[in-house]
Formats: sequence, C-alpha cells, structure tokens
Amino acid sequence: MAAGLLPYSVQAAESGPDRFAGRSRMVEVIESSVAVMTDILSVRPESTVLEVGTGSGYQAAQLAELVREGYTIEISPDLAGTASARLAPWNTATSGRGRATAITAGRSRLSQYKGLSTALNVPRAEVVSERSSPLGLVTVVPSDEIPFRHTPGLSLSLSLVNSIERPRQLGHFTDGDSLSVITAYDGRREPLAYLDFTTAVPPYQLLRCPETLILGAGGAHVLLALYHAASRIEAVELNPDLSCRRQPGSRP
Repeated sequence: MAAGLLPYSVQAAESGPDRFAGRSRMVEVIESSVAVMTDILSVRPESTVLEVGTGSGYQAAQLAELVREGYTIEISPDLAGTASARLAPWNTATSGRGRATAITAGRSRLSQYKGLSTALNVPRAEVVSERSSPLGLVTVVPSDEIPFRHTPGLSLSLSLVNSIERPRQLGHFTDGDSLSVITAYDGRREPLAYLDFTTAVPPYQLLRCPETLILGAGGAHVLLALYHAASRIEAVELNPDLSCRRQPGSRP
C-alpha cells in the first residue's frame, strides 16, 4: 500500500507551488489518507465522480488528474468559493487532464421525523447555534415554553425526583437527532440532586471522592462527578464542537 501512495503524493507536489503550498507533517498525513481513498475508488480515465464535501479542494484536484469528469459539492459558500479558485486549472478540460467543478449546495430539508424538527415545533424554540464538521452537524436549541427535561436513566418511581427543581437545559442535536443537553451549572450542588436517582450513580456509591475518567463528555456525566465531589475529573470528547460548549454563565 505504501508504494501505491507515492504517485499521488508526488503528483500533489507537482501540481503547483501556489495551489497547495506549505507542506508539513499534517499535509503528508492528508496526502496519505487521500491516496488510500482514491485507491479504494479504483477510478478509471473514463470515470465520472461526485464528491460530497469539497473542503480545500485537494481530493477533487487529485481526482481531476485521474478521471474524465469530477463534481464536488460543498455546503459552505466560503469553502466552495476558495475551492473553486483552486480548482480553476481543472474547470476547463485540457489534453491529459480531467474536469473538476465545485458546486455550492443549498441547505437540505430536515426530515419531519427528526428530533430537531419536533423540538422546533414548540413555540419560541429556535436554533441559537449550529456548527458543521466531518463528525456531524451540531445544533443547539433552547425551549422555554416546554423546557427540556432530558435525563436518561432517571428513576420515575420516586415522587422526590419530581419535587427537585432541575437546572435549565439547552437541547443539543447531532445531525438533527441524537438528543443530548447542555445543563446550566452555577457551582452549587443542590440543583444537581436529581442526578443521584439515575442508573449512572452506583460507582459513586462504592467509592468516596474517586478519580474519574469520562469517555464522551456529553450529557450529565461530568455534573454527576461534580455532585459526588470526585477528587479528579478527566473528560474526553472526540468532537471538538461538543467539548467547547457550555451554558452561558456556567462554570467550565
């Protein structure tokens, strides 16, 4: 496989110093990844390829050297504009070189069966933040009319649970579904008492002030560790769009 990567890397280096300049270790990693993906496609000179997610236009430029026609779609107008400029040499087919065209796509319609669609049907609910990455589209929605009360694993058999006033929550959706929440936290333990009635609490009943490692920082796992006075909390989150979010006014 390593031998198969070489032609693509060399080809990228020879495609022009002004288009993909500034080589680094990260660039080499990207080149290798693109080479593997291109190799898996097994394209032919007569192939026509559609790429979804143009980004910098690097993959599209590689494909344009190998296929008859390549089309690449980008939802971000800024990225599509930059990529179109970079792909200008391939926009007109020439001898021995394919054609690559960057297209800006409009926003697709959200399915009515998605959780986000349901949440936005509530009066005064609206999207206040949205970020897109290869890991998904992250959308944040407040709902004051019908507040989010999302606590997976919460006991429903105790009347005490319903008597505890819960902190405000923002709905947090990934790709229009996969509901999680961002829970307000002002440093006080009392508003977090309801978390003591969830199925995630047994480890804290067995250990006093434990050191905790939380894989997947979304939800209320970090707050539960804070409620039980964990001596050390390490939280790992794959998606940076999730790890940087917290309620306004909350403590990090």
